[in-house]
Amino acid sequence: MTLTYLDLMPEQRSALDNLPFDGNHLISGPPGSGKSLLAAQRAVMLALTGTPVVLLTRSHLLHQSLASTVHALGPRDRSVRVATAHSWLDNWYGPKPPRAEDGWYDWPAFYERAAEAERDPGLTLIIDEGQDLPPEFYRLCRLLGGRITVFADECQRLTDTNSTLEDIAQRLGNCTRVELDGNHRNTRQIAAFAAHFHTGAGMPAVPDREGPPPRVHRLPERGAADLLITLAQQHPGHTR
Repeated sequence: MTLTYLDLMPEQRSALDNLPFDGNHLISGPPGSGKSLLAAQRAVMLALTGTPVVLLTRSHLLHQSLASTVHALGPRDRSVRVATAHSWLDNWYGPKPPRAEDGWYDWPAFYERAAEAERDPGLTLIIDEGQDLPPEFYRLCRLLGGRITVFADECQRLTDTNSTLEDIAQRLGNCTRVELDGNHRNTRQIAAFAAHFHTGAGMPAVPDREGPPPRVHRLPERGAADLLITLAQQHPGHTR
């Protein structure tokens, strides 16, 4: 099995190649820096070592996108499993995992189960959009052992049960931290517009690629679905 690099910029490929196979790692970067693509690439790369890899995310939509990317990259032996964090935790705990009021789990019960189980040095987890998982999840990962790689941006947190970069690093323990830069997804015009809504410390770099100015739509209630349907009908060959 060989690794195929998919649409990586030189700096992205360098970050991927310089990341050790073993140990825990936290990779952060602004929107458009390529975290999800690198997460898929990292999962396939670690699968080359002969150990099955689990690629996790909180979102079902991102889970579908990552599964498609992994399928495009390989490997043919299906040694990379893509799953949501909830489905993986349900499977790991067994029947009827105890739940908490916030929609997650009774974490002390999970910690007890992890303490009773043998540590699994072969466990290999890649986590994308890691800021959307709670700090307790990373404590559980540390108890389970193995090697953990997390891609995250705390400025993109979508839920109340989330983690900062410091939360993740602290609970993983000794971990390598890598910061990505650049916006390889958007044009200069879109990035400049999005910068008005940036919430983090320091502004992300604006890309050089040019494009048309973004359009802002004021929509009535439930008007977004109608707009998307119209755009899809008018531009059937476009992906976004």
